[in-house]
Amino acid sequence: MQIIAPEMDNSWATNTGEKLVEKSVGNDTLTEGLYDDFLCKELIQFVD
Repeated sequence: MQIIAPEMDNSWATNTGEKLVEKSVGNDTLTEGLYDDFLCKELIQFVD
């Protein structure tokens, strides 16, 4: 059994932006990126 747990920052593994960008909102830093595409198109193929 393999458990793959990539870090998705605060994105909930959805596409939140066209490229990786960190934005400050108050005291929090939000990260935007193409997390869903990464999971479905790159990570699964890499693990296989």
